[in-house]
Amino acid sequence: VSWDIGMAEKYGADVFLFDPTPKSVQYVQRVVAGYAGEERMESGGRLSFTAEGLAQKPGEITFAMPVDPGHVSMRNVELADEAMRAKGKTVTAKVDSLGNWMSARGHEYLDVFKIDIEGSEYGVLESLVVDDFLPFTQLLVEFHGRFLGEGGDAKKRHDDMLKGLREKGFEVIWEQNAGQEVAFLKVEDLGYCETGDARRVPRKTPGGE
Repeated sequence: VSWDIGMAEKYGADVFLFDPTPKSVQYVQRVVAGYAGEERMESGGRLSFTAEGLAQKPGEITFAMPVDPGHVSMRNVELADEAMRAKGKTVTAKVDSLGNWMSARGHEYLDVFKIDIEGSEYGVLESLVVDDFLPFTQLLVEFHGRFLGEGGDAKKRHDDMLKGLREKGFEVIWEQNAGQEVAFLKVEDLGYCETGDARRVPRKTPGGE
């Protein structure tokens, strides 16, 4: 959570963290408590944590636990590899959608949307693109295309994901690890980036959830 802490401390940002992973829940709760709970820092920033996972819709998802007990990241059982399935350890956790999280907190738009959800990013981002609901200026994502399997279908899904984001006005401004970690910027929000007060619209077309 060093990135999240840095955003709150250096830029005075309100940072909302979500993670259903048992080890992460314990650790992040301690970190947030160490920064005066959810009270504001001297910078004006604040950390807030919710023990939920991100998905296309609210509900519960069963996750496969990592083979190495020293590791933290879980994976949707549908994306689990043979070793994870063979071990058979799973946990079921609550998940919710980005739209519901934002609505519950009175948010209409995000400056930065950062996700690292072990392969589930494809379903979530595909849903946001289809719904034309992309209420964020920057998107930071770690892609786990290797969890989708081998062959042309996985590559096509990844390429289609990038194409969909481009068609919605997002451009890559930074990447590393052969495109696994990528930062996108919504070009039409450049005015906001320059002035801080230009209007931003979550949807280009009418409608809502």
